[in-house]
Amino acid sequence: MSDNKVENQPSEWAQAKLAEWERNIAKVKEEHPEFNIDPENKWWIPLVELEERTNTLDEETREKYNTWGVKFHEAKYDPEKVPAQREEMKAILAGYPEVEEIVEKVFFNEKALTAGREYAVTEMEAGREPFPLACAK
Repeated sequence: MSDNKVENQPSEWAQAKLAEWERNIAKVKEEHPEFNIDPENKWWIPLVELEERTNTLDEETREKYNTWGVKFHEAKYDPEKVPAQREEMKAILAGYPEVEEIVEKVFFNEKALTAGREYAVTEMEAGREPFPLACAK
C-alpha cells in the first residue's frame, strides 16, 4: 500500500479514533445501562473507517457527500425515500467505490435501516427531532 500501513491495520489516526470510541462507549454503558448500545459488536469501526475514507475525497465530492448525509438523516430513514437516497449516494461517490462500499455497509444494511427508522419514529412520536445535530441548519 502506498500509505505504508500494514494491510488491514488501522492508521494511527483511526487507532486514536477507535480508542476514543471505546472510551466513550464504555462511559455511556456505565452511565446508562438501560441503553442497548451493543458494544461487543463494535459497530463503530465502520464509522471510523468511513470518516477516514471520506477525508480522502476531493473537496467538491466531500461537500456533496456531506450534504447528502444531512438529507439522508432529514428523511428520517423513511423506507419510501431510501432507494432514491441510495442512488443519489452512488452518483456522488461514483469515482470512489471503496467509500461507496463502506457507506452501503454503514447506512444501507437492513439492521441499520430498521434501527434508524424505529429510533426516528420513537423520537418524532415524543415530539423530538431524531437527528438534531445532523439536521441543524
